[in-house]
Amino acid sequence: MPSTTDPEVIAVGLKALRRRRLIVWTAMLAPLVAFAVFEGSYMDYVVPFYFLLMLLGPTSIVLSECPRCGELFHIKGIFSSVSTRYCLHCNLPLKEPPPKPKLESLNKKKIKKRRTKKKRSPR
Repeated sequence: MPSTTDPEVIAVGLKALRRRRLIVWTAMLAPLVAFAVFEGSYMDYVVPFYFLLMLLGPTSIVLSECPRCGELFHIKGIFSSVSTRYCLHCNLPLKEPPPKPKLESLNKKKIKKRRTKKKRSPR
């Protein structure tokens, strides 16, 4: 994926990355419930499935690309972290930062505050 600065593309990419992480972590925790509920012959099927999830789940997360810089989100050099909450290359947070207010709206608010201050002090 090439690098981009389009906020909509970045937001869609981050949403997909968060969804992938949620699915993998949920799928990895679900067999633990199965261990507690099922006994006996079902365990012969649950344990290999759980082992496969433990192997492939984190791998699919680690190989996810950052929507901003296009590099691997969780890997930089020989360092990798499945639980990181920001891109190890461009420091893009996994959770979207709040949108920055536009300068026009800030200027309008300042002008309104100044006008109200002038009206309050008639001397």
